[in-house]
Amino acid sequence: MSGLADLMATGLMSPLFLVLACLAGGGLAGWGVARVSLWLPAAMESTWLGDDASDPVVTAPHRLFHGLTALVCALAFGALGLRLGLSGALPAVMVATVALMALAIIDWNHHLLPDVIVYPLLALGLLVNALGVLIPFQDAMTGAAVGYGSLWIVSRAYRLVFKVTGMGDGDLKLFAALGAWLGWQALLPLALAAAVMALACSLGCRFLRGDRRAADSLLPYGSYLTVAGWILLAGGRLPGGAVVIPGGG
Repeated sequence: MSGLADLMATGLMSPLFLVLACLAGGGLAGWGVARVSLWLPAAMESTWLGDDASDPVVTAPHRLFHGLTALVCALAFGALGLRLGLSGALPAVMVATVALMALAIIDWNHHLLPDVIVYPLLALGLLVNALGVLIPFQDAMTGAAVGYGSLWIVSRAYRLVFKVTGMGDGDLKLFAALGAWLGWQALLPLALAAAVMALACSLGCRFLRGDRRAADSLLPYGSYLTVAGWILLAGGRLPGGAVVIPGGG
């Protein structure tokens, strides 16, 4: 009996089991992301229009949307399981992944970055790093402050020169939240990566559609910040196994 228990315990702690568990958890989380990304903008719109936001009207999408969202989230969780292993960083980055996915979808479809997601993401990044899970807390605090301040300067300068709004306040808050997770050192690579992705997608849409205004209107910067931020969070900034969960390998 003891040998069987040891065998089961070893199997449960194996990398394969961890990845499979991450895939399953990511699929469930992705389904939730799909639901929230549909319900939250409708609820916000109902509030703005003065309607009853407790039961907003949500147009039921094709099942393909839920399936693709669940698949992408499952793959993201699986990649995190491989990258981080059974560590204290893993659940924290999983939560960040869910928030970033929801923000990316909502911003792409509605040009919105809801505070109800961005602020908790910022607070959680500071809390996680106050506990020493990912980066030094001082770097996280500096990242949040510099992230917001730097984009604020850029956005105001753009508005002053071109007389139009280049980015919304939601982008500034999101950049601050990512700075809280990644640290100030990652802000410049993050901004550049997001800009390159936005430019590449803009050129692709312009080539396919042939309409510059339509192509540009489909490219909210926040969506690219979330993708670039997740890539850095998952593969470029975190030391795998920074904090080992008791009982983990």
